[in-house]
Order: sequence, then C-alpha cells, then structure tokens
Amino acid sequence: MIRRQPWPALLGLLAASLVVALPARANDSRAIIGLVDRVETAYHGGDAAGLADARRQLLQLATDSPAGTRAGYYAAHARFRQALGSSATDEAAAKSYLDDCITELTGYVAANPGDAEARALLGSCYGMSTTHYPLGLMARGMEARKQLNIARDLAPANPWVLMQDGLVDFATPRMFGGNRTAAIAKLERAARLFADAEASGSSLAGWALVETWQQLGLMYAATGQADAAADANERAASLPRSTARLRQASLQ
Repeated sequence: MIRRQPWPALLGLLAASLVVALPARANDSRAIIGLVDRVETAYHGGDAAGLADARRQLLQLATDSPAGTRAGYYAAHARFRQALGSSATDEAAAKSYLDDCITELTGYVAANPGDAEARALLGSCYGMSTTHYPLGLMARGMEARKQLNIARDLAPANPWVLMQDGLVDFATPRMFGGNRTAAIAKLERAARLFADAEASGSSLAGWALVETWQQLGLMYAATGQADAAADANERAASLPRSTARLRQASLQ
C-alpha cells in the first residue's frame, strides 16, 4: 500500500528472494493471484528481492499466457510498488521504475482499452512522475488526469479507480484543477464500496480497504481534521492486513 504520506508528500516514500516454478497455462489465473499476493506482502515487508522476483514471474507469465491475462498489468503494478519503495532513498531508481511502469501500461492499455484499473494506475504513474520531470510537469499532469477521467468514465463505481483518482486529485495543485475536498469525498466513497463489496462476497481485494482508510487518515490530518484523522487511522488499524482474501479473487 501507499506509505504514510499523502500525495505529493507520498513521493517521500520498501530477506529472501522467492523462486517458484510457473504453473501450467491452465492455472494462469491462480498463478497471478499468488504473485500479486507476493507483491503486496513483499512491498509491505520491505522485501525488495521478493518484490523483484514476483515481478519477474509476472512478466514471464504475461509473455507465456494467452491474450487476455492481466499478468502484464500486475507486473506494472509491481513496478509502481518498487517506485514507491525506492522514492525516499534512490530517486534515480524511482524515476526509472516509473518510466518502466508508464511504458508497460501504455502498451497494455493500447491492447486492453477498456481496462479501467490499468488506466487509473497509468494516471497515477504519470502523476507521480511529475516530481522527476519538472519541465514536463504540465504535460504529465494533463496525461494523468486524462487517463483517470477515462478510467472513471469506464468504471465510475470501481473503488480502486476512485481511490487512485482521489489520490491524484489531492496531490494536484488547485491552479491545475486539484480539489482536496473532492479528493477526500472520492476516497470516502471508495471505502464504502470496498466495505460493501466485501460484505457481499465480492472478489475485490481486502487490502485496498485498509489502504483507503490509511490515506484518508493522512488527508484528514493534512486538512486540519484531527478527529476524523484519528478515526480513520483507528479503522485502518482494526482491519486485517493480510492479503489472503486476494487468493479468492477472480482476476479475469
């Protein structure tokens, strides 16, 4: 999940390598679920080697699998996690990881234009990259907003899209169209949708609900809402942090 700072301070932002043979093609979906689980576990555990290994396997699965698998999207997601994890200690690496993420997602979105979550992540990567490309800040910021607008149009009730949209909205200066009040409202709605989805047995990842409340706590604190921040942090701390429920998800 995103570290303990909201965007753009988010950019101030993670031991063993995991080596597992790839399953047969018939089990691609199960393999993706397991690898995404490893990406999140490694990211939160500060296991850079494990995160890199999970990404390598996702890339291999994307190459070997039939068209339609989301392994390529999740490989880019792993790259994004690597960028978040290295941004505080290795700016050059973070920049390189974001460049990779943008390149890979651009290709993925060209082949899968209706994947709202991939477009939302592409928008986040562009938004985060503005720190590393000050001369391209406006162009990259506009591309971030473009991709998030498309993602929202494709899936207005997708909580992952809402969360990404809100994070970028919060980080964007008001003079460039940012709106902190709207950003908080988007994450509040995302939290409700994640909770409703879990209660109804949806395959949405449970870890995202924790991340949403963590980010709301940071946003409330940044806007002077101390009581709301404390409540959000308490909610985040009370939720299971395991990504085990992700193993039950259908990623097709």
